[in-house]
Amino acid sequence: MIRPASRADLTAIAAIEAESFSEPWSLALLEDSFENPLDYFWVVTDEAAGGICGYMNVRVIAGEGELMRIAVRPGFRRRGYAKKLMDALARFPWRKRFRR
Repeated sequence: MIRPASRADLTAIAAIEAESFSEPWSLALLEDSFENPLDYFWVVTDEAAGGICGYMNVRVIAGEGELMRIAVRPGFRRRGYAKKLMDALARFPWRKRFRR
């Protein structure tokens, strides 16, 4: 399931960062990005897999979006989770402002 991330998800997102990147974003940087009104975070969850499997961060400026980060936990890769996140990105209402 894809859903907007909440502040409570940031610790899990930071863990995914640490597992996925050689230079992961810190929890403090993730918190700053989460509070930025230009940034949007989504998580992909699978309760059978234990909760959050991956996440995506998109920055929207002047109606255009830039994918900042996308990552899936190593043990859950190649199961279509990143594709689900990208599909959600394709459906994102770029020209509409909305609240998290």
